[in-house]
Amino acid sequence: MSLSNKLSLYLVLTALVIFASLGFIFVRYGGEREERLVSIYASMSIENFADRIDYDLSRIENNIALSSPEALRVLEHPDRILRFVERYVKTDSLIMGGCIAAVPGASPLTGDAMMMEYASRDGQGEWQSKHLGDSAYDYTAMPWYTDAVSTGKPCWSEPYFDKGGGNKLMVTYSYPLCDPEGKVIAVMTADISIGDLTHEITRLKPVDKGYAFIISKEHTFVTYPDRSKVLSEDIETYAKEKGWKMISELGEKNYSRKSDIFRIDENGKDMLLVCHRMELTDWIICSIAPYSSIMSDLDLLTFKAVVLIVAGLLILLFLIRAIVIYSMRPLSRLTATVDSISSGHLETTLPAMKASDEIGRLNNAFSKMQFSLREQMERLVETTRAKEHIESELHIARSIQMGLVPRTFSPFPEWKGLELFAMLRSAKEVGGDLYDFFIRDSLLFFTIGDVSGKGIPASLFMAVTRTLFRMAAEQSDSPGKIISTINDTIVKDNTECMFVTMFVGTLDLRTGHLRFCNAGHNPPVIIDKNGASFLAENENIPVGVISGYEYKEESLRLTSDSTLFLYTDGLTEAENSSKELYGDQRLLDALSDNPATPPKEKIERLSGSVGNFAEGVDQSDDLTMLSLRLNHGMRILEHRVFHNSMTEIERIPAITLHLAAVLSLDDTIRDRINLVLEEAIVNVISYAYPEGESGEIELSVGHDYLSDELIIQISDCGKPFDPTKKKDADIDADIDERPIGGLGIFLIRNLCDSAEYCYSDGRNILRLTVALRGCIITKDKN
Repeated sequence: MSLSNKLSLYLVLTALVIFASLGFIFVRYGGEREERLVSIYASMSIENFADRIDYDLSRIENNIALSSPEALRVLEHPDRILRFVERYVKTDSLIMGGCIAAVPGASPLTGDAMMMEYASRDGQGEWQSKHLGDSAYDYTAMPWYTDAVSTGKPCWSEPYFDKGGGNKLMVTYSYPLCDPEGKVIAVMTADISIGDLTHEITRLKPVDKGYAFIISKEHTFVTYPDRSKVLSEDIETYAKEKGWKMISELGEKNYSRKSDIFRIDENGKDMLLVCHRMELTDWIICSIAPYSSIMSDLDLLTFKAVVLIVAGLLILLFLIRAIVIYSMRPLSRLTATVDSISSGHLETTLPAMKASDEIGRLNNAFSKMQFSLREQMERLVETTRAKEHIESELHIARSIQMGLVPRTFSPFPEWKGLELFAMLRSAKEVGGDLYDFFIRDSLLFFTIGDVSGKGIPASLFMAVTRTLFRMAAEQSDSPGKIISTINDTIVKDNTECMFVTMFVGTLDLRTGHLRFCNAGHNPPVIIDKNGASFLAENENIPVGVISGYEYKEESLRLTSDSTLFLYTDGLTEAENSSKELYGDQRLLDALSDNPATPPKEKIERLSGSVGNFAEGVDQSDDLTMLSLRLNHGMRILEHRVFHNSMTEIERIPAITLHLAAVLSLDDTIRDRINLVLEEAIVNVISYAYPEGESGEIELSVGHDYLSDELIIQISDCGKPFDPTKKKDADIDADIDERPIGGLGIFLIRNLCDSAEYCYSDGRNILRLTVALRGCIITKDKN
C-alpha cells in the first residue's frame, strides 16, 4: 500500500473513530437519559394515581369513623338503621354501597337473629335498599365481617363479587362498632366498585401502546385489561406463564419495596414495567409499556445522525484523498529515482527540488547518501574479499582442529564392555577445548582440557597440548607424570602466559582400576544407582603456570554400574537471556535422571538440556563433554531345566536361535554352539541317571563382555562323571573296531575353547567356554 493511500486511510479512520465515538456517546447517553425520564414519568404517574386513590380511600375511612358514634346511637332504634345507612353512603361519590350488620347475640336490641341493613347504587345510578340477614345471604361467614369482628379493628377486604348484596365486583371497608365495654356489636361498611377503579386505571399510560393493572395484597389481579384474569389468577402464576422472570418476585410473600422498575420480555417484546405499593390497601399498581415505544423518538434521531455522519465522512474522504495526492507528487518522483539507485544504478540523477520542506530535505539527504554509497561499495568489495579469505582459512582451521580429536564412536569395538562418547562444540569458528583417548596395553588413556582464551590462539595452544598428551602418554602410564611432562614442556616457551586446565586418566579395561590427575579442571562427576555427585579430589594448578610443579594423582575402581562424566566450564557457565548460569545443581539433576542411561544418550540429552536453558542465546565459551562406562562381569542370556529324556533335545535349536539373535552371531558360530549343547545334554541324559530313573538337568548360558566369550554351565544330580578325563575316541580306527561312546566328548573338547568339571554338593557341574570372535584382552607386557 502506497504512502498516499496509508495517509488517506489513517485520516479517514481517525475521523471515523471520532464521529463514531460522538455518535456512540449521543446514542448511549441520550437513550439512558430518555429511558430514565420515561421511567421517572411512569413512576410519578403511578405514584400520583396511587396517592389519589389512597386519598379517596382515606376520606372514606374518615367519613365512616366520623359517622360511627351516630351509628351506635342508631343501633338502639332498629327502625332508623336503614335510613341512616342510606344517608351516609350518599356522602361520597366513590361509595357505591354500605351496610350496618349486627353481631347476633351481641346486643339485646338486635337479639340472636342476623340483621343487616344494606343500601347500594345500581347500574343506572339509582339507589336501592335491602334487608339482608337470612340463610340466602349469610354475612356472618363473609371475610369483610369476620375480619372486623375477630380483630376489632377497621380493615379493607380483598376484592370479591357480592352476590345477593351489591351484585358487583367490589372491595369493602369494614368498621367495627363496639359497646362501652369494647365488645363488637355490629359492623359498619362502605363498598367501592372495582369497575370504577378499572375505568380510572385504563387512563394510566405513560406512553402509547401501554396498559396498567392492580394486584391485591393476596397477589390476585384486582384489575387487568383481560377481565377473565380478575380475581381468578395470581401474579406469580401469570408471571411464570408469561416468562416474566424478573417480576415473579412480586408474587413472593416477602416483597416489601414501595416502588420498582423492571425490564421484562412479553411474548418476545421488550417491555418496561413500573410498580408502586399502596399504603392503605397494600395493593400494587403496575404500568407496562413496550420499550420500543419509549425509545422510538431516539431511534429516529439516531438514524438522522448516522446519515449525517456517513455523508460527512464521504465528503471528508474526497477532500483528504485530493489533498494527499497533490502533496505526495514530489515524493513519488523521488521514490522512482531512489528505486533506480537501489537497483544498482548509482549514477541516476535525483530530481531538482527547490522546496525547503521535509521532502526537499529528504531529496538532499538522498543526494549525500548516493555519494556515500559509491565510496562504501568500493570499500565493501575489498572488505568482502578479505573476509571470505579469512572465513575460508578459519573453516580449514576448524576442520584441522576437529581432525585432532577422535570422532568415531564406538571407537574400540573389540572391547565390548567399554562405552565411551564425547562431544566438542566451539563457541567460535575454532576453540580452545580438547579431548582425546586411545588404548595401549589394555589401558584406556583419556583427557579433557580447556585452554585459556578464545579463537585462533586458543585453538593453536589446544593442538600443541593434544600432541604433547599423546607423546607423554606413550612414555608413561601415570596420569600425574603425563601432566607434569606436558606442563614442563609448555612453560618453557609460554611467552603469552597461556595455560590449560586438564583432566588425564588411565582406565585398566581388565579390572576397572582408574588412575587420574586433575590439573585445575572442573571436578568430574560419578554417576551410579544413587544419582550423580562430584568426585572429591586433590587440588592441582593448571598446566603452563609453574615449571617443575609436582602433580598429585589419585585412583579408584570404576564399578560396572558407575559412569564417569567429564566436562569443561562451558557447560556450567552457559547463560540464558536473563544472564542466569546453568550451574552445578542443574548439571547434577540432569545426570541423576535415569543414571543407567548410556554415555552417548546421556551427553545428547544434556546438550539438549543446555540448549533449552540457553533459549537460543549465543554462548561465549566452548562446550566439551566426555563420558565413559566399563561393564564388568557376565550377562545371563538363558537358564533352562531339562528332563533326562531324549525328546528334550528338540528344545535346543530354539535356544541357539535366541542366542544368535541377541549376540548377532553368524550361522557358523550358531551351528557350533548348537552342536556343543546337543552333545553335552545327550551325554548327561545317557550316563547321569540309571535307566528308568527321572532326573533334572539345569542349563545356564552367559556372555562375558570383556572376553567376548560364551559361558555354558550344565549341572545334574546324577552319578559323578568327569567327561574331561574320558579318553578321546579313536576316530582313525575302523568303525567296526571302534568302541561305543566317546565321540560326543571328543566333539565338545574340539568345539569349545575350554572345558572344566567339578563335583560339588552332590551335583555334576560342567563349565564350557566358547570364544565368539577370539579373546579381546591383550596380555600385559610384563
